Amino acid sequence: RKWSNAGAWGILFLMLLFLPIHVWDVFSKTPAIGSHNAALIRLPVQFILLFFAWKLTNKVSQKHS
Repeated sequence: RKWSNAGAWGILFLMLLFLPIHVWDVFSKTPAIGSHNAALIRLPVQFILLFFAWKLTNKVSQKHS
């Protein structure tokens, strides 16, 4: 409980940090991570995970208010 706020923001920060890599892989001829098809799947999943991370930060922030 003590670190839940920092952990929630850390998850959101890491998800945002890796977002450009996933976008790059979609538009690159040779993706850095896996195949082009995997990149096409990973990008929407990244946005879904970002949404859940954002909801988590809001939930944790409201608990600590």
